[in-house]
Amino acid sequence: MRRPAPPRSAPPSLRSRLGATLALGLVGSLAAVVSAPTAAQAAEVPTEPFDSYVALGDSFTAGPLIPPTALAPCARSTTNYPRMLADRLGLDLTDVSCSSARTEHMANPQAGILGTARPQFEALRPDTDLVTLGIGGNDGGLFGTLISRCPEVAPTDPDGAPCRDEFTQDGVDTMAAKIAQTKSDVLGVLDGIRARSPYATVAVVGYLRLMPENGSCTNGAVPMTRQDMLWADGLQRQLNTALAEAAAERGARFVDTYGPSRGHDACAGEDAWVQGKWIDVLKAMEYHPFASGMDATARLVYETLFGTDLARGQAVQASGTEHRFAPSYAVDHDSSTRWASGEWADGAWIQVDLGQRRWVDRVALNWEKAYPQGYRLEVSDDGEAWRPVWTTINSDGGHDTASFEATPARYVRLTAEKRATRYGISLFDLEVYGPDRPVDPAPPTSPAPPSDPENPASGTLSPGLEPARVQATVLSGGQGSKGRVDRVRVRLRDGSTAVVRLMGVRQPRAACRPAARRVMAKQLRPGRTVTLVRDRRTKVDKRVPGRYVMVKRKDLGKQLVRRGQLRVAKGTFTRKKAYKKVQKVAKSSRRGHWGRC
Repeated sequence: MRRPAPPRSAPPSLRSRLGATLALGLVGSLAAVVSAPTAAQAAEVPTEPFDSYVALGDSFTAGPLIPPTALAPCARSTTNYPRMLADRLGLDLTDVSCSSARTEHMANPQAGILGTARPQFEALRPDTDLVTLGIGGNDGGLFGTLISRCPEVAPTDPDGAPCRDEFTQDGVDTMAAKIAQTKSDVLGVLDGIRARSPYATVAVVGYLRLMPENGSCTNGAVPMTRQDMLWADGLQRQLNTALAEAAAERGARFVDTYGPSRGHDACAGEDAWVQGKWIDVLKAMEYHPFASGMDATARLVYETLFGTDLARGQAVQASGTEHRFAPSYAVDHDSSTRWASGEWADGAWIQVDLGQRRWVDRVALNWEKAYPQGYRLEVSDDGEAWRPVWTTINSDGGHDTASFEATPARYVRLTAEKRATRYGISLFDLEVYGPDRPVDPAPPTSPAPPSDPENPASGTLSPGLEPARVQATVLSGGQGSKGRVDRVRVRLRDGSTAVVRLMGVRQPRAACRPAARRVMAKQLRPGRTVTLVRDRRTKVDKRVPGRYVMVKRKDLGKQLVRRGQLRVAKGTFTRKKAYKKVQKVAKSSRRGHWGRC
């Protein structure tokens, strides 16, 4: 984050500080960590209707010196919260956040380290559908002045508020007065995002707490007087309030990171989410987030988008536990702790009691290197009769997000059916999400029908018998009878074959069908594994059943509508709003059916 020069004794900016760090011969130690990251991969499961994610912001987004960091030109870490969020959601990420950025740098170039950063708005496109924005702390020199000038004047009046007094003129707090202008500038940024990406979901991300709430810093991480720390903390609250108001006025979502970071300020020692006055080239820049702060921010953004984690801090049981790796560590919202199964065998399980029956439709998992290749998720009302809701045989570790039709349950259980390594299984995080709506009383339990233990989601496309999700193998795509390009022929796990109609779409005009058929054939190559998802509103199948076809976690129908290869179908279906949104992008860009095919 940029540190503008205060009225006297101007401190070096972030850019010059990092330049000095390099000049002191720390290039060697940095080179070891400035290597390309290996992004965690998600299992082939559907997540949410987001395809293209752009991250805009300053150094609280970029994460300078969190390894690995690319210094030129923006001192941007590849393990900051945008990358963590993108990995969790399985999204393509364009991260243009830049240390020292101000609101003006959204539309204008920015002088960076050993180069110039392009205007951040250039990353936005009409089909961008998720944008996070973390900006405003550098405007008016707010943060830079506080962390540079206040420590300088602290010795002049240790029991008073010398910094606050210096910036108070004629009874007016000049630093607080700048925040009103910052809000106006952020409103302009939000207007610029909407003009360039009119259908995007926008999340404005607040700033993590820097100062302790009681003004006491016993470890010296923030060398200010107690009164000045309380004043600076109040300014940060005002800034976050201004960002929340700007988000509300423009219909964006606000991610509150200040409240949840109570007890994790720069003076919190091992619990700190932000660095204090020190520079650590292997952890974080001074007064900037640690990796733990980025992880917390990614979680908070996720919860703002999808709801509160229902499993956090709840009672957990497991089939076994390795010493020092208790099951409770999987639900403590700390990615540095984990549960380990102990036994080196298939069949290990972990289950969480949500405390009461809640609606559940999503489970997010963060695996350690010991992960299962195949596992299943089940839910229960009483902890005895279990209902399978999701299964996979091709997880590759990292972050998995399993989405399924919303169902009421009190217990959620994960069972590892096939390990990917010779060890047991180990899980950093198990999170459960669902819609916040009333749940009817639990019905009387009855014996569950027998299922195939090797493949709980196996079955045919028979009305009333098919589970919500079925894996299948493509036989041919885009080769339907009578020239239909919205059809795919598949082989199901029970060996039967079926022709499936892509849910929510219809054909383009006749002249565009050859091009659409070629795209379908490329996406649905014979032998490819796909997931067929039944629409929640579908009660009885037509002669040719309609299904959402998921290819590598992506909704194929929605992708083809975005490209103009297919059109949105008439009638009612669950994902129609998302489909209509991307069709507007295709029409405005004159793609496929809406242009010259």
